[in-house]
Amino acid sequence: MPSVVSTLSIPVTVLTGFLGSGKTTLLNRCLQEAAMADTLVIINEFGQTALDHFLVAHSQENIVQEMGNGCLCCTMRRDLTQTLRDITWRFSRQGQRQFKRVLIETTGLANPAPIIHTLLGEPQLAGKYQLDGLVTVVDLEHALSTLDKHDEARRQVAVADLLLLSKRDCVSAEQERAVRARLDQMNPWAQRHVLSAGQALAPWLLGLGGQQGQWRAWLEQALDGQHHDGDHDHDHDHDHDHDHDHDHDHDHELDVSRHGRDIQALSVVLPSPLSEQQLRSWLAAFGDWAGERLLRLKGVVNVQGCVQPQVVHAVQHRVYPWQVLPQWPWADRQGRLVVITRGLPRQSIWDRLGELDPAVRSAG
Repeated sequence: MPSVVSTLSIPVTVLTGFLGSGKTTLLNRCLQEAAMADTLVIINEFGQTALDHFLVAHSQENIVQEMGNGCLCCTMRRDLTQTLRDITWRFSRQGQRQFKRVLIETTGLANPAPIIHTLLGEPQLAGKYQLDGLVTVVDLEHALSTLDKHDEARRQVAVADLLLLSKRDCVSAEQERAVRARLDQMNPWAQRHVLSAGQALAPWLLGLGGQQGQWRAWLEQALDGQHHDGDHDHDHDHDHDHDHDHDHDHDHELDVSRHGRDIQALSVVLPSPLSEQQLRSWLAAFGDWAGERLLRLKGVVNVQGCVQPQVVHAVQHRVYPWQVLPQWPWADRQGRLVVITRGLPRQSIWDRLGELDPAVRSAG
C-alpha cells in the first residue's frame, strides 16, 4: 500500500540555476531572514576547489555544510546520502537537532534528476527527508542563449516547481517577454516570481510542496498556466483533447524546435478512479518506455479503495513510493498528472495515457 510521509520528515528545498544566474546572491539574502534561521544549507560546487561557501553570509558557522570535489548530480550522490544521514547528529546539541529544514544549492552544471532520485528514492533517507520543492533561478539577461546552448539549463527549468527571474534591470520589456514565452512553453505551471531588492524570499522558498494549500496552488497553475500572461500563442493551443492532436502535431514540433528544444509539458485530468495494480504497472511501464526522456512526472490520483488522494512521482525510469495527502485539494476528486518529457512523440505519450485511463483529457 502507499506509504505516508511522516510529519516529522525534514523538508528539503533544492536551489538550482545555470552558472551566473544569481543563486549565491539569492542565498546570501534569504539567509538573513528570520524564517530561514533554522535552515541548514548544503552547498555543492564543481571542481577541486570549493569557493561558494566562503561567499555565503550566515549567522552561524554550522549552518553551511560544503560538499566539494565533484558534481552532486553524478559522483556526489553517495556523498549527498551520507551527508544527509550524518547532519542529524553532526548538527545536534544535547541530542536535539539544530535545524528544521535543509536547502541544497547545486552547482550551475547540475542535472536535477539524480538529486531528485536521491531525495525521493534512497532507502537510507526514507521517512527522514522529503523533497519540498525544486527552485530554479533564471537569468533574464542570458536566458535565451543559455537555454539554446545548454541541456542542463533546460532540464533545470523544465523540472522546477518555482522559477525565480533575476537581473530584470538588465533587460528590456521585450526581452523579458521573450524569456517568459520560452519558459511558458517549457514549464507553464511552475510558480514564477521576479527578484527585486528588498523583498522577502523565504515565503517563496519554504513549503512549496509539503502543504495541502501548495498542492492546490500547483494544480490550479497547471490548469490555468497554459494561458497565463496573454503574451504568447505557441504550443498551448495544441494541448486540447488528444482526439484532435493529430491535427496539430506538425505545428507543435515546429514550436518545440523554436522554443523548447524538444522539451514538452502535458497537464492532464484522469477522470476515473484507478486500481492500485493498474497504476503501479502503468507507471513502471511508462518509466521503462520513456527512460531518460522522462524528465519528471508528478500528480495526484484517485486510487480505488483509498479515501485519501495519492501523490505519485517518477523521474526517468524510476518510480518513487507514493505519498498521501490528508484530503482532496479539489471537489471533483479526479486525478491530475503533469508529464514533462524530452524527445518523445507527443501522440505516443497520449496513447500511453489512454492506456491508463481511456477518458484522459487535457487540463488546458
